[in-house]
Amino acid sequence: MINFLRLAHFNENNPAIPDNQPEQQYSHAFGARHDVVYDSYPTPPTSQKAHILKKSIRMIIVRHPFTRLLSAYRDKMTKIRPKPARFHFRKLQTKIISKYRPVDSKNKSPHPTFEEFVQFVIDDTKNITSGKDWRQA
Repeated sequence: MINFLRLAHFNENNPAIPDNQPEQQYSHAFGARHDVVYDSYPTPPTSQKAHILKKSIRMIIVRHPFTRLLSAYRDKMTKIRPKPARFHFRKLQTKIISKYRPVDSKNKSPHPTFEEFVQFVIDDTKNITSGKDWRQA
């Protein structure tokens, strides 16, 4: 999203941003949010979408797999009520703890450690070998 904000020249001339802290240009403190990007690049009218899509360059932006894994851990395993609730992440947290934390562990945290979480992911995906397997998991 930061790259799209750069392309839109977001906050380039904001006098509130200190000269010695240009990275603040893309911080939440100065209004950099996803909705700003969406506002900067609005969806074309329905009547023009087909024409624009034919002439557009398509791209996909992905994060490094480790970054995604760490993000999932922080978002779903370190909170008592992770969202969305319908996926029952709290139950998954307790399942991971009961399976991977030794009974005599000094760790009494209600959240899995990163190591416990990663071991769960490794074990839970070891038999997945195709795209079809991923969709059914």
